[in-house]
Amino acid sequence: MKRQIRVLSLIEDLSFGGGQARLLTFARTIDRSRFAHIVATIRPPQTGPDAKYGTMYQQYVEAGVDVVNLGERRRAAHTLLPKPARMAYTALFLCRVARRLCRLIREQGIDLVDAHLNVANGVSVLAGRMTRTPVVVTLYHAKHYTQEARLHALGVRFALTKASAIVTDSGVRADDLRLQVGAPHPPIAVIPNGVFPPLSTQTRSSMRRALGLPDDPSIRVIGQVSGLTRFKGQSVLLRAAKLVVAEEPRTCVLCIGYERGADAYKRSLEQEVADLGLSRHVRITGYPGPVGDVWQAIDIHAHASLFDSLPNAIIEGMSLAKPAVVTAVGGVPEIATHRQTALVVPAGDPQMLAQALLELLRQPETAQQLGGAARQRYDERYRPETMTDRLQELFCDIVG
Repeated sequence: MKRQIRVLSLIEDLSFGGGQARLLTFARTIDRSRFAHIVATIRPPQTGPDAKYGTMYQQYVEAGVDVVNLGERRRAAHTLLPKPARMAYTALFLCRVARRLCRLIREQGIDLVDAHLNVANGVSVLAGRMTRTPVVVTLYHAKHYTQEARLHALGVRFALTKASAIVTDSGVRADDLRLQVGAPHPPIAVIPNGVFPPLSTQTRSSMRRALGLPDDPSIRVIGQVSGLTRFKGQSVLLRAAKLVVAEEPRTCVLCIGYERGADAYKRSLEQEVADLGLSRHVRITGYPGPVGDVWQAIDIHAHASLFDSLPNAIIEGMSLAKPAVVTAVGGVPEIATHRQTALVVPAGDPQMLAQALLELLRQPETAQQLGGAARQRYDERYRPETMTDRLQELFCDIVG
């Protein structure tokens, strides 16, 4: 009988995000007869971003996933240091965490490190080199790295070139990564996210009350489920909402998610709501419970992103047969086909977005048809076991 392959998945923290959701899905569906799986975080759960912006830690616990942490607490004061001191701090941080990870790799007899997102990727590659352990890195937004300082960009490129393989979730991002890393580069695998249909014990009415929305069932709710950050396009959705409400006043818009980084963006959105005269029609908030609760309150899904890869929220909406209007950015056109499974509009165009939303509000038959087709495509391509099977095959190839 073959022994289990021992896989360690590392991520910086468990704050709400697509990477954290993808890892949770993998941890829930991995074949325990073939793999021994450990999840580790760099930061202790329920501290730092987890505490401020919401945490998925309890969801991991409820799924029976044990989480080990490397105990590296965030020190906010280092951002105030001069640039040379910040660089030194970052170097010491990477070395310190890499040593802790090396110890965990050796203690647990790890065969492969499965790293997720920026910080974990760099730390894992360092530890992998020190322990001669293969490392698979997962990331989605290569575009951001090219905008960083040259030293940071070189560090990211080092992490990518020294990995055993790179995983991303869409073809367009794989092309970005090939350009970013250059030749030669490790194998790049496109493995879309697999998503469980979000579950909820709440009712539509109870969730509308919990989120501060009208309880009247005749008032329809357009919702965007995503982090509150500029590239997710909530500002575009608000400008579209102004046009929608002018023609369909029995409509509300829900922007639900947590901020990533500074608090200024949420405040700017709230000011924009006031300036547009939409205070009675728009709610901007976070929700600490299961995402399935949020979907209970939403009639039409809007994803107004200006830049993206393959958003979990779109796949979640597909799994629930929610009619959707999405923007043609990143890998979104790879999963959403215009007038077959969704209405797809150009990014950054509030008039086109509003026009598509009004069409779904006024044509419930079209909305229902698109939602049903989206659900069928989800069943064919984006179920959790589809993603997990492909990841397991990749891990076996590397370790084998």
